[in-house]
Amino acid sequence: MQAHLVQSEPPCNYIEILTEEEISHHLNYELDRMKKHYAYKLADMGANANRIEQKMAERNWELSIEEKEAILTRAANRKIWHQQDQAEKELKLQQMKQKMEQIKINWTASEFMRLIRLHYIAKHNQFIEDSNQQKYFKALSYFLSGDPLLEHELGYSSKKGLMILGESGLGKTETLKAVKANPLKTLRMVSMIEVAAHVRETGSCDLPLDRIIVLDDVGCEPVPIKYYGTDIRWFADFIEQRYISQETFSNLIITTNYGGDQIQELYGYRVRSRLREMFNVIELKGNDLRK
Repeated sequence: MQAHLVQSEPPCNYIEILTEEEISHHLNYELDRMKKHYAYKLADMGANANRIEQKMAERNWELSIEEKEAILTRAANRKIWHQQDQAEKELKLQQMKQKMEQIKINWTASEFMRLIRLHYIAKHNQFIEDSNQQKYFKALSYFLSGDPLLEHELGYSSKKGLMILGESGLGKTETLKAVKANPLKTLRMVSMIEVAAHVRETGSCDLPLDRIIVLDDVGCEPVPIKYYGTDIRWFADFIEQRYISQETFSNLIITTNYGGDQIQELYGYRVRSRLREMFNVIELKGNDLRK
C-alpha cells in the first residue's frame, strides 16, 4: 500500500531549480521520514520490534511519479523562497552599508564640534572658548568621527580609549551628553554608582561593548564593593580582564575626578599602569562651568 501525498504547492519546473544532488537528498529524506512515521504508528498500536520490521519489509516504499513531483515541487519552492529571502537580506545589508557610509561622510569632526557648541549655548547661553577644554572637544570629536587628526594633530592613538581627568564642573560628562545620541557612534553612559548598585545586588556587572561605553565618575563608587560579605574590586577586575584578553579599548571612555596618585590609591599601581597603556589621557583644568 502506497502513501499518497497531496500536492499543495503551485507547479514549477523543479528540474531547472534543483541540482541532482538536491533531488536525491529531498527524495531520500522524505522517504526516510515516511518510514519513521509508519514505524512510530505501528509502535503506538502495540506492535513489537519483530512485527514492525516485518510490516516495514512488506510495504512498498517506491514513490510514485506524482509523489516525487509533489516532494520536489515543495523543495524547489522552498529553495526559491530562500533565495528571495537571502536576496532581500543582502539588499537591506547593502542599503544599510550605503546609509552608514553616508553618515560617515556627514558626521565629520566638525559636526561633532557643532553638537557640542549648540549644547553649551542651549545650556549656558554661551560657548566657552577655553583652550584646555577645546582640546578635549577636539579629541572627542576626532575620536568619534574616526578623524586621523586624533593622531596627527593631537598625538593620541586611535587604538586606545579616552580617559578624561579633572575636577567636577569642567564639562567632562556634560560634553559626552552633548554627543551621546549621534547616529554614527552611539554612546552608552554608565555611572559607576549604577555599576556598584548592580554588583551589590548580583555580584557582577557585565558591559557588552557593542557600542562605545562611557564609564562615568570612576572612583566615586565604594572600593571595594560589598556583595554579601565578599569584597569585589569591580573596576580593577574589569580593566585587568580587558587588558589580558587584549580586547579593543577604542570603544571605551572613562571620566574621573581623580588623578593618577588617587587612582593608584584606590585600585593599585597595576590598574594605574594599565590605564596609561589603554587610554589617551586628557586632563582638564580651568574654571567651573556650572558657576
